[in-house]
Amino acid sequence: MTDIITYAVDSDGICLLTMDEAGKTMNTAGERLTTALMQCVERAMADTHVKGVILTSGKASFIKSSS
Repeated sequence: MTDIITYAVDSDGICLLTMDEAGKTMNTAGERLTTALMQCVERAMADTHVKGVILTSGKASFIKSSS
């Protein structure tokens, strides 16, 4: 869906949002990630096939603060 979060829904209605900021060793919490996450969550909420959402990281670590 975005260049920072991939959006996939399986046949059971589980939406997997995978954060994977290109060129970074760790995803960084900030405006760019927050905007992408909100877009994906809004899409999942509007999708009648989605029953649940899992947020995961494509990195070894989940996320770090931008400050």
